Formats: sequence, C-alpha cells, structure tokens
Amino acid sequence: MLNHAKRTSRRSRTLSMYLAAGAAAVTMAATPAMAGPEGETVVFGDVTFVRTGDVWTVYVGDLAIIEYSSFDIAPHEMVQFIQPGADSRVLNRILSGAPTNIEGTLLANGQLYLVNPSGVIFGRNSVVNAGALYAAAGNISNQDFLSGVNRFTNTGAVENFGTIEGDLVSLVGSTVANHGAIRAREGTVVMAAGEQVVIGEQFGSLYVKIDGPSGSIDVTPHGGPALASGDVFSLAAWNNGTIEARNTHIESTGATLVTGSIDATGDVGGNISILGEVVELQGATIDASGVNGGGSVVIGGPERGEGDTRTAMYTIIDADSTVHADALVAGDGGSVVVWSDDATVVDGALTARGGAVSGDGGFVETSSRGLLHVTRAVDASAANGDAGLWLLDPTNIFIVKDGPASVDLSLTNSRLDVDVINAALSLGTGVFIDSNSFAAGAGNITQFADAAFIKSGGGLATLTLRATGNITLFGGAFSTGGAGLNLNLLAGTLPATGPWQAGQILISSNIDLGGGAMRAEAGSVKITDLDQDNNPISINTTWMELIGRNGGSVEVAAPVTTTGMVSGTDFGVLLTGGFVGVSSEITTLNGAGFGADVSGVLTLTPTALLKLDGRFEQFGAGFAQVGSDIYTTGDDVLFNGAVTLLDDVFITTGGSGRIDFMQSIDGLPEGVLGAPHRLTLDAGMSDIYVGGDIGANTLIGSLGFTGRNITVQSVETFGSQTYRTDTL
Repeated sequence: MLNHAKRTSRRSRTLSMYLAAGAAAVTMAATPAMAGPEGETVVFGDVTFVRTGDVWTVYVGDLAIIEYSSFDIAPHEMVQFIQPGADSRVLNRILSGAPTNIEGTLLANGQLYLVNPSGVIFGRNSVVNAGALYAAAGNISNQDFLSGVNRFTNTGAVENFGTIEGDLVSLVGSTVANHGAIRAREGTVVMAAGEQVVIGEQFGSLYVKIDGPSGSIDVTPHGGPALASGDVFSLAAWNNGTIEARNTHIESTGATLVTGSIDATGDVGGNISILGEVVELQGATIDASGVNGGGSVVIGGPERGEGDTRTAMYTIIDADSTVHADALVAGDGGSVVVWSDDATVVDGALTARGGAVSGDGGFVETSSRGLLHVTRAVDASAANGDAGLWLLDPTNIFIVKDGPASVDLSLTNSRLDVDVINAALSLGTGVFIDSNSFAAGAGNITQFADAAFIKSGGGLATLTLRATGNITLFGGAFSTGGAGLNLNLLAGTLPATGPWQAGQILISSNIDLGGGAMRAEAGSVKITDLDQDNNPISINTTWMELIGRNGGSVEVAAPVTTTGMVSGTDFGVLLTGGFVGVSSEITTLNGAGFGADVSGVLTLTPTALLKLDGRFEQFGAGFAQVGSDIYTTGDDVLFNGAVTLLDDVFITTGGSGRIDFMQSIDGLPEGVLGAPHRLTLDAGMSDIYVGGDIGANTLIGSLGFTGRNITVQSVETFGSQTYRTDTL
C-alpha cells in the first residue's frame, strides 16, 4: 500500500465507490425516445438523406459537415453513411443538449466524426462499423475539420457498451470508457480524456496530445495505494471491456484504469500505451506478443521517464493483472515499461520472452523517480537465445529478505525483495538495479546481510547495480545452479558538465559467481577481509576487474580466486586506481594472458600472496611497495615504477618467464618493519632486468637472482648478493 498525503483537502473515495460511480455514469440521464437522427442541416458539402423504414442512408461527399438537433439510433434502426472512399470524411455535430445514444447499427465506409458536447453513448445492442470513427463528447471547429486538424474541445463523456469496429477508433471526451468490444485488428484504438485533445500523425506514427483537466469522478487508486485524504484523482479513462488493435493508446489527464483486456497480438506484437496522472491495472490482461517478435507496452510513462510523453504520478499493477510482450515462436521479446514519478507498485506478471525456437529475451522496466514496490519477478528469458534485461530504477534502494507488504510514501528508500530478484536471475534474465537521486535520497544501493543474491538455474545472467551514490554489499552474490552469474557494480555519476562524481563500493560478503565474472567501478572500491559477523570472506569469479575512478583507491583484503574460463578472457585480475592495495592472497587459474594487471601506486602487504597463471604487470608511473611473494607459472613479471621492499620478497616465474624492474629498488630504513629485507628473483632460463639502481636511496638486506641473463645497474646491500646465470 501507498500512504501519503498531498495536494488538496477533498475527501478521497474507495475503489468500490468510484467503480460504482463509473457504473452509475452510464445511466446519467433518462434514455431518450430514439427515432433516428433528427433536425439535420447541411453546413458544408454534398449530402443526400434517404429514409426507408428503420434504415436511414446518408450519401455524402468528402468533407461534408452536418448538424443535427438530435442523433439517436434505436435497437431496430440502422444509419449508414455512403462516402466516396475510405479517406473521405464527414462531420456530424449534435446540438441536442443531451447525450447521443446509439443502440442500433451505425455504418460508414469512410471516416465518420460524431461530436456532441453533452456526450456519446454506444449501448449494449449497438454495432458500429466504420473505416474510421471519431466519437467525441465535445466539439471540433469547422475550420479544423476542413483543414484536417483533429482538435477536440471536450465537456462530456463517451462510453461504449456495444461493439465498434474500424481501422481507427477514437473515443475522445472529458471522460471516456469502454465496457464493450472495440476492434481494429490491423489499426489503432485511441481513448483520450482531457479538456483538449489533438490526434494526428507525425513521421508515419499516430500521436495524441492532451491538455487541460479531465472529468471529475473522485477516486482512490486500488492495488495498495490507499492515498490519504486530499490525494484525489478523477477517473477519466476506463477500459473495462475488450480492445483488439495493432496499436492502442489510452491517455487521460486524470486517472486511467484498465480492468479489461487489450490485445495487440499478431505476427509481430503491436504497441500499447496506457497513460494518465494515475494509472492502474486491476485484473487486466495486456498482450502485445507476436509469433515472430514481441511488441511494446508502455504503462505510466516511457523508458526512464524521458522525453515528452506524459508520466504518471502513481502507477499500480495488481496481482491479478498480466502484461506480455513475448515472441511466441521466433524472434526477440518485446519491451514492457512501467513508470511513475512518485511510486510504482507491481504485483502482476510481466514478460518479454524470446521465441521458443529462436530469439533473444526482451526488455522490462519497472521504475519510478520515487519509490518502487515489486512483488513478482519479471521474465525476459530466452529458450534458445540470449536472455533479456529487467531494469529497476527507483531512488535509494535497500535489498532485503522478505520485502514489505506495503509502501510508505513518506520514506525515501525502496525496499526490493531479494527473492524476487533471484527468481528473475534464475530464469536467466539479466537484472539491472539502477538507483537515481532525483528525489530526496542520495541514490544509494544497500544489500542487507540476510539478502544474498542467489542464482539457482537458467543460462548465464548478469546482475548490474548502478548507484549515483554508494553501493554496499553485506549479503553477497552466488551462482548455485545453471550457468554463472556476472556481477557488475558501478557507483558515482558523470554529470553533463564537470568531473566524475565519485561514489564508493564496499563489499563485505562472500562472492562466488560459479562461472561468472565481477567488475566494480567507483571513486573507491574496497573488499574487506571479514563480514559483519567477523567471518572471513572470499571472492571466486572467472575474472575480476576493480577500478577506482579519477585516482580513487582500490583495496583487496579478501582472498580472490579467478578461474579464467570465459572464452576470450585475457586476464584474471585487473586493478586500476590512484592507489591499489592488496593484503590477501590472489590466485588466478587457467590464465591465457594477464594473471594480474595493476595500474597505479601499488602496495602488496606482507600478508598478500600472488599465485598467478598468467603474467603480472604493474604499469604506469606509480611506484610500488612490495612485501609479498609473487608466483607465476611460466609468465612474466613487470614493475614499471620504482619499488620499495616492505618485507622479504620472493618472485618466481616458474622457470620460463622474465622478470623486469624498470626503475629503482630500495628498502626501508633499518629497523622499520623488520628491515633490511631480502629480495629473491628466480626467472629460471629467462632474463632478469633492473633498469634503476638497487639500494641507492635505502639499502636492502640481501639479494639472490637466478636467470639466463641478468642486467643490473649499481647495487648496494647490507648483506650478500648472489647471482646464478649463464651471463652477468
């Protein structure tokens, strides 16, 4: 549930009250005595009226304008417009002061405009079939009509309880509702509610622009958000029936409710947009699936809320609603976007699956500029292709075990249930959790200790956490079944102008990705040696890359093991930062290139140990403080910066890798950390090269070098110097 008070002191109503109000609206006036259209006057164009019994036939030329004192059709009556062609248009303006009531049959082979400021009602017995239908509870000026500008100024309601068919069906009013059936299988359905509505075409696509307030049925959105007194909205657009169309656009400047179905299925799925100040799906079925590719569904606003499309304050999808944009046989899944500015609640089922035979998964977004509440995993998997992506983009985020049953709008943190995230990952769906700092929060992502990310099945999936603030992991990430889990962490932001705004990444938990890789980039990245309960932790990945942006620090205090089993991987561990500190064991296996690659000022503490299948390189201008041993299995070791020994150091390349120190080597002052210390280098049958002096600034204790060719400059030590080589 959502709990928040804002805006006005008007008393809100329950959903049952506004549903009752909506039902009552269909009997808003006594049903008039229906005897077909009356009081017709030709304002413009060629028109001939022929009445034969209960059949009223109107022969009209293109751009005809007719005004009526009333326009009603009884169940036994039929009105048909005979037009020159499918693109011909006729405007019928009703000036009765009462709603038009259609209970019989209305036919047109061209484009039919039916406008009545008092409203238009299509009754349960009505059948409408037109090339295109514009039914507006308002008016359109003669000049706009003749110029091809579909601009309607609305004051009343349009409601359909019957059956409407056409290539284009537009219901336009202060409020609009469909309780019957609307069919435009290869065409478009528009339900638009507002004071002024413009419908047109731009770059080959339909557009709808709505301004001004809509109708005035007070509602409280259902599905959780019990808005406090004062948060009152108007139920302006309501689909309680069925819509079948290639493209469906429902939009209002009040509340938009879907309790029926919208079907945009086909060879490739169509497009569905549901927009409003508040958007709610209650027991709704929304389907834009296609045999050879999924379509597009937009609920509450566009991807990330960007662009000129209307965005909802609240968007709610209840547990009985389903939204699909699947590829059924072949092709890629489509896209489903659910957005709000203040709060998004998703309890229903959302899917954008790839085809059963071939095709990749699609894209699903459940986001808000404010709070996000999701209780069910989305499915963007692919049986025979790459899995798709699920984007979650609220402000501050807590990853928790057993997420909350309600949402409190006074909070600035979204609490995401880790079991929901894990269910999606275990389908092979990629998950992208992206915090923002639009609202009061700083854009942090914090994982609680009991909320581990666990992928238990499915194909290789990627979990991405991106925070404009900081990322803190206390619960870890694991792959226990199926293919592995990739973990991608990014904290901080690059503004439109100015430098990178540094965030921080703290990992105080085990990571075991089961064939997946790990990458973390922030102003500083730190992996601790202990979790919150002081238990030792470890990191196990195929490869690991840690980056401290803009000279930030990288610290590794937990043991790291990389398996290097990803095709094309040429390193085990890559550490980049202004300062890089390693105080634990790093083991790389199955390497094909770099075992460990370090850029920046490096500190290898005496508690560190590098055991590398692949070469080691410290590159750049930064110096290195080395107190740990380094083992490679026949691969090179390279230090580009000056080196200071922190402890006795033994470096071996397994007999076939060369060892290079491009600059000087010095020790610590005597007595500091047990100095002086010994340096032992074993390159076996490969070369050793030292490009700077050894001990020129501070003496080292002793040295022992073994290699095929050994090149050194001046050497000063406290103790012995031993060289084993073919050539000195």
